[in-house]
Amino acid sequence: NNPKETNCDTQIIKAGDADRSVDDQQQMAVTAAVYLFALTGAAEYNQHVVDHYLEVGHMNWWGPYGVERGDALLYYASLPAANASVANDIRSRLRNAGQSLGDFYKQDDRDLYRAQMPDAQYHWGSNIVKANTGNLNMNLLIYGQDAANHATYLEKAYSTLHYMHGVNPMNLVYLSNMGGFGAENSVDELYHGWFRGSTWGNAETSACGPAPGYVPGGPNKDYSGSQPGINNQPPQKAYRDGYSFSNSWELTEPAIYYQAAYLKLLSHFVPDQSAGVDREDAPLSPTLYSLEGYPNPFRHGTTLSYSLTHNTHAEVAIYDVLGRRQATLIDRVQRAGQHEVYWNASGLPGGVYFARLVLNDHVQVRQLVLLK
Repeated sequence: NNPKETNCDTQIIKAGDADRSVDDQQQMAVTAAVYLFALTGAAEYNQHVVDHYLEVGHMNWWGPYGVERGDALLYYASLPAANASVANDIRSRLRNAGQSLGDFYKQDDRDLYRAQMPDAQYHWGSNIVKANTGNLNMNLLIYGQDAANHATYLEKAYSTLHYMHGVNPMNLVYLSNMGGFGAENSVDELYHGWFRGSTWGNAETSACGPAPGYVPGGPNKDYSGSQPGINNQPPQKAYRDGYSFSNSWELTEPAIYYQAAYLKLLSHFVPDQSAGVDREDAPLSPTLYSLEGYPNPFRHGTTLSYSLTHNTHAEVAIYDVLGRRQATLIDRVQRAGQHEVYWNASGLPGGVYFARLVLNDHVQVRQLVLLK
């Protein structure tokens, strides 16, 4: 009753054409079906994935574009009620991509800054491609594929994050106004109507500078403006801060999807120091900040350490990325002081796991990476 349309805009769309091709809409429908199936368990959504998953572009080329669709397929493959042959096909294609798409997967020495990406990908919005390259590599660990190469996938993801944080030819942290957080050289100006010419305009010359932590588009070898010193540079140096020169939006405009890709990459490596409590009214405690694992990453097992300021009930458990408990290491009252417990993970597949320390109402989580 509602055939797909490709020309639905009836008004001026400020940021460009909002229509989607039929092919794009079909891929989006598969993504939606995955999460509807996970939410409801309805057979019709499962069948839609089975019938149409091969239409998703990642089934032919698992690269750093449209990654939300590849992520949806991987999530589907992890669901207990997923079609087994489809799930195996999805995992197999991710594994094959990791082994064959050398420009995007695994660490190598072709880039002096240790974050190899083809020159062609340094286009408008290159920072989202760069961040998603790191996320692609983490998928191999999260979903336990190609375990023999987990160490080099992890190194590639780390190096991609380091690129965003200043290990690049510009020696620039690709985040706005981060001087107050330790960055010696971060983005001073963004192209943005809210900030331009205001007290939020420039980190060096305005009263406040732009809001900290915004991700700009990044280097663009195809920059079409007339500002000198940009489009005659190598691809990774085709960048300049600011909003007052021609077509500056092709370099410094932030976008929510740039931000999302970066934050997802960052989340793999930042330990949970949040409130992380089961009750909103539960006070924070110094014991929340004591859970550590060493070594991490590790190959067979790791030691978890934590300290208690008083005698209390403590639980230490291990979970996988889907929230399934894999082990309970401690579940009893313990005395105040320093404690250690060893987790032998030799029987589990490589990937990302989470150690969870519960002290009465207080909860702390640490990410652990098991290499195989």
